[in-house]
Amino acid sequence: MPESLFLKMKIRNVLDNIFLSIDTKVNDLNNSEITKDKIDTLVERISGDYLIVFPVLKLEEKQWKVDVCQVDVSGDPNKLLIDRSKPFLVAGKELKLIIPFDGDKELFDCRPNTSSMNPPQAKVANNRLIISYEITKDEDIEKVKTEAEKTLEKINNYLENLKKDIGNFNDTAKDRVRSLLEDRLKNISDAKTLEEELNA
Repeated sequence: MPESLFLKMKIRNVLDNIFLSIDTKVNDLNNSEITKDKIDTLVERISGDYLIVFPVLKLEEKQWKVDVCQVDVSGDPNKLLIDRSKPFLVAGKELKLIIPFDGDKELFDCRPNTSSMNPPQAKVANNRLIISYEITKDEDIEKVKTEAEKTLEKINNYLENLKKDIGNFNDTAKDRVRSLLEDRLKNISDAKTLEEELNA
């Protein structure tokens, strides 16, 4: 079943939590692991766990898949039904527009700082975006195609807003790791110098 995308988590909170995790990971390092000649290696190792790979839709590979199904029309006001409290199933078709993508699928759960009250509906499965529709008449196909294009446009708009919010996060994350490591290295060096002075 399709679900609302870009809704579960605020991207601002996600990025803040990543920075907190970076701080914790650096602070949990043993002093013996932090040496001047290991800084570059540590920066790559630690920041590599948190780098964001932004989703890119592979629109040139999108395709439609059509299956037969049973469609519940109990909510259709144009159907003459006695009891609408129960499902009323009729033969129909399920149309799925499948769009592969590269990148982190978790970002489809993140709400950008600029968003609407009506986010796009789709399913994310195995690096594929699936936009689904059910129809009971073949003449509805053109309407479905138009709706699918509108949904795709909305998804792209959300992704663009997310990209603005994330900005240069990957570079910022690396800079943060390096700064924290250099601060710790200085504190270790200062402590060692003080110890030597006290024992002189």
